[in-house]
Amino acid sequence: MPADLTYQPKTGIVHLGLGAFFRAFGCVFIQDAMAARGGEWGILGVSLRSPDTRDALRGQNWAYSSVSLAPEGEQARWITVLNDVLVAPEDPDAVLAAMAKPDVRIVTLTVTEKGYCHNPATGALNIDHADVQHDLTHDLPVSTLGFLVFPA
Repeated sequence: MPADLTYQPKTGIVHLGLGAFFRAFGCVFIQDAMAARGGEWGILGVSLRSPDTRDALRGQNWAYSSVSLAPEGEQARWITVLNDVLVAPEDPDAVLAAMAKPDVRIVTLTVTEKGYCHNPATGALNIDHADVQHDLTHDLPVSTLGFLVFPA
């Protein structure tokens, strides 16, 4: 573990769908970009379903190790670009508020095909999808698309 895990860049990105893929690639690339060019591009991650990732990372101040396979062998490093993790079903208002903060300049997402609530045959929005129906009839969203298009 690195000696100093206290520095966290100001949050500039909110990322929906904080799965292993984004943690293994997106966070690593963003941390490398900040190391090369600077900037306040800390990430507030949003789990759209489960508190598992938040619960696993909270005790480590959101830092975690990433292992890459390189020609020289395995290379492990600490990733410290995450500032916090929200769980959307627990507090959708907090997710919407985070996305609307002036310092947040980018909202990104990595979700599976289910998260797009679309008809795979046509690519069109599946208006009958349970999450879409919820978002159309309730005050707070539950779907990825609902969080992105929720009226301010």
